[in-house]
Order: sequence, then C-alpha cells, then structure tokens
Amino acid sequence: MRRAAGFSGSQLSHYFATKESLVRAVIDWQAESVLGFHRSERFAGFDTIEAYQEWADFFVVSGRPFENGCSLGSLASEIVKTDLDVRDDLTRVFAE
Repeated sequence: MRRAAGFSGSQLSHYFATKESLVRAVIDWQAESVLGFHRSERFAGFDTIEAYQEWADFFVVSGRPFENGCSLGSLASEIVKTDLDVRDDLTRVFAE
C-alpha cells in the first residue's frame, strides 16, 4: 500500500508513531468529511420539515453520494475487526 501511495515507511513513522495513531487520524479525517457535509451551511439545521425535505431531495438529485453506505460506518466495521484500541474514538465520532 505504501508503494502504491508513493511514500516510505520512514515518512509514515515520522507523522504517526504507531499504527493506532494512524488509524485515529483516519477516523478523524473520515468523521470530518462525513460530519462536515451534514453540518454544512446548506444543511445547517433540521428545524423544519422543509429543511429535512431539502436534505432528502439533495440525495435523490445528487446521485446519492452515500449510496454504497456510510463511509464512516464502513471504516468502523473494518476497524473493529482488528486488535487496535480505537473503539472510544469510534464511539466519539458516532456520538457527534
């Protein structure tokens, strides 16, 4: 994977001391991507049925950007299969 991405192991270990720190960074990045989308100015609040309808319409018209499921949920399902101690991180982002 490192070769395909074009970086060396030393570059990776420079930024991430452990595999868990790398996975935590990926969790945070993916959470920000998903949550940032839903918290954007366009979907700032679901305080009316019209706001919810606009959000739902966006998904129908936009080609369903999450039609293959939630990327954060997919990431979590893969991570929980490992022995990494990142469940608290996943719990935190799902709570958000």
